[in-house]
Amino acid sequence: QETFAYCSSLKRVYFPAGLTQIGGRAFAECTALTGIKIPEGILKIDTGAFYGCSSPQNVSFPSTLTTIESQAFKYTALSTVVLPNSVSYLGSQAFGMCSNLTALKLSTSMTETGQYAFYDCDNLTHLTLPANIKAISYCSFSGCSNLQYIHCLGEYPDISHAAFTYSTEPTIIIYYNEGIDSWANRSGGNDYTLQIWDGPPDPDPVVPYFEESAITPPEKPAVPQHKDPQGGSPGVVVPPPETPPAETPA
Repeated sequence: QETFAYCSSLKRVYFPAGLTQIGGRAFAECTALTGIKIPEGILKIDTGAFYGCSSPQNVSFPSTLTTIESQAFKYTALSTVVLPNSVSYLGSQAFGMCSNLTALKLSTSMTETGQYAFYDCDNLTHLTLPANIKAISYCSFSGCSNLQYIHCLGEYPDISHAAFTYSTEPTIIIYYNEGIDSWANRSGGNDYTLQIWDGPPDPDPVVPYFEESAITPPEKPAVPQHKDPQGGSPGVVVPPPETPPAETPA
């Protein structure tokens, strides 16, 4: 817990091979941390792992990731979130209050959006819900004041009565594809209306690009070496001998 939390000068992190989980609040409030690249092999990002990291605008997730726990990226400066299709669970407030978030792609393995998962992401204007989404959870998009529409690709989901509380005026439009029976005879709610989608699909957000220097550890500097002064085998290098301390005259 809180392994590197509050390291306000930390700018880069290089994760070792073999790591499967990023611990709770491991990098919380590391306000100078730049782009975050989670390596392959990581299965879970625990509660509050990057909470309050106010500098990184992008994060890249591995195809092995399945779980993002509550508040993992709350109060971060992320502008783009592209979840890999391996992610099946988002905890409460996982990306809550990310006020810079403008582009979001959900995983096709998710069946619900997660309580408060994107609340107060007030620059998010639209998103597409994959076909496997069965529920828009309680307050998932509450406070998203610029959210204009959601395009549902699958069956009619269970929409929480507070899914869009305090989100926008006028009401949000939920679009659905024609020919799906479960949408028939459905009506809107207090803060959303239903309409048939009649345009081309929205393009998916692009996975963030990272400069190689930002994700690859720098090479270790070479250790100074010299040849054996005692006449060892040609070409053999050994560490410099220690210099004994000078004797002090009596």
